Amino acid sequence: MAEPKKTAINWSDLLDAYLFVDSGSAGENEAFLNLETGESVYRSAFGDNFDELPEDLDDAPEKYLKVPDKRELNLGKRLVFQFVEEFLPNDLDRVDRIFGRRGAYGRLKDMLEHRDALEQWYDYENKATERALRGWCEENDVEIANAPGSVAADTTESEGAGQRGHDLAVQNAAKDTSPPRPREFVSDAVADADRIGLVRATEADLSFIMSTERTPGYEDLVGRSDHAQHRAALADASYAYFVALLGQERVGFAIVRDWASPEQVTLIKRVAVSRPGHGHGKALVARLVATIFRETGAYRVWLGLFPENTRARRAYEAVGFRAEGIARGSALFGGVHRDELIMAILRPEWPGGKTGQ
Repeated sequence: MAEPKKTAINWSDLLDAYLFVDSGSAGENEAFLNLETGESVYRSAFGDNFDELPEDLDDAPEKYLKVPDKRELNLGKRLVFQFVEEFLPNDLDRVDRIFGRRGAYGRLKDMLEHRDALEQWYDYENKATERALRGWCEENDVEIANAPGSVAADTTESEGAGQRGHDLAVQNAAKDTSPPRPREFVSDAVADADRIGLVRATEADLSFIMSTERTPGYEDLVGRSDHAQHRAALADASYAYFVALLGQERVGFAIVRDWASPEQVTLIKRVAVSRPGHGHGKALVARLVATIFRETGAYRVWLGLFPENTRARRAYEAVGFRAEGIARGSALFGGVHRDELIMAILRPEWPGGKTGQ
């Protein structure tokens, strides 16, 4: 007798669902796998669901499999201690004290940076997350389609009227499912912004902007515009173009849409750096957010990124952005509709407003 066919789910869809669950506090966000179709269903405690929820969601446990969170997969505090015990055994007592108080992950990050072990931790966590999700699928007879690989997309830019558009080209790698970055991290990002100057771009800067958009390796990361499109946007008062300076060197650019809009909502449409991997992207975004809040009456600044791109997500969280949910198929990138994670920062949340920066 033939074995029953397993439910199949794309790895990216599974990771999207897991990140959605992990993007809020315990119980705020839920995701379910429809065992009949392989599709994911998202539910938020705040009621901002992107699709109408199935009527039988709570009444058919044999049909809907709930996606686990970090704690259920032992990827929280327990994983931290496993890492420390294996790689930093002399710091076990210190880490134990760190987790005895609030804001533990912020202090842990500081310690790991001091030990030059932060990237090692992220890699360790990535691999543990992949193993845990694969094990969960095996236990529940779920087959994973499209094995995970590196994902190169920091933010998204939608094409066409009324669609969401935005890019961050801080070149990154991997599917990292670390927890939302604690608020303690924010002050570091604001301090980093002091290294970057931000000036309004002119037509003379368009060649730099266009060459940065076309940096090798950015094909799947950064939206591109031709000279005429850039000139038109540059002349449009609803757009604001900026060039980032490190000393006298241009190191990146940013394009903002809905500048000084009457709705007081502004979109970061595109950000790219000319030399990825030097920390310029995070500092640029921090400076850009400060500029928007200081020079306009904006109450909300938002952007979108591909949900798998948690390294970029950490950079945004370091500046103060918070994840709000998954917008399915909202980004038309390279002719393909892709999901995006919507993130935003509100003026009351902006750390510069609290420190007088």
